Amino acid sequence: MLMITGCVDQAQLVALRDQAQGVRTELEAEVTRLDQNALKPGLKDELRLASADAATQLRAKLTDLDAGVTGLDQIIAAEQNPEPLWGTVTDAVVPVLPEPLRSPMLLLGALGLAIARAAQLKRAAGSIAKGIVKASEKDDEFRSVFTRNADTFRAVQTPAAKRIVDEKVKPGFMMRLPI
Repeated sequence: MLMITGCVDQAQLVALRDQAQGVRTELEAEVTRLDQNALKPGLKDELRLASADAATQLRAKLTDLDAGVTGLDQIIAAEQNPEPLWGTVTDAVVPVLPEPLRSPMLLLGALGLAIARAAQLKRAAGSIAKGIVKASEKDDEFRSVFTRNADTFRAVQTPAAKRIVDEKVKPGFMMRLPI
């Protein structure tokens, strides 16, 4: 839902999840090091106990971090396929609504889901256009081949696809619809 409202995009969430997984790897290595310290025979008892205690605390933090990563994965999956979220909402809310409100609420929800899906598809199409632009900026050969065949691409594009590409690659202000 955060991504639908525009607060955060999917790439930011994926980057955050990847960063959390990197932190998890580092914490696991630190737990292993602390466990090994706790088992060293020549170490003072206070240091061994402190190492064991720190390892236990880090394991608890790892559990919290795993729960956070799982939550991020669920949010990312819900953005990629919002239908299960809608099913959960309808299962919870619709039975408690009186009959005159039930049908309009279901129709409004379906409309909202269709708009969310359209926005998702627009973002996907826009990312393809941005990817082509980035590739042509980095690769002169790609740019020349793409420029030679640009008329072919434009010939098969639908008006909506043309509008999305123009919005994403042309500089300056354009009137844009959210979907």
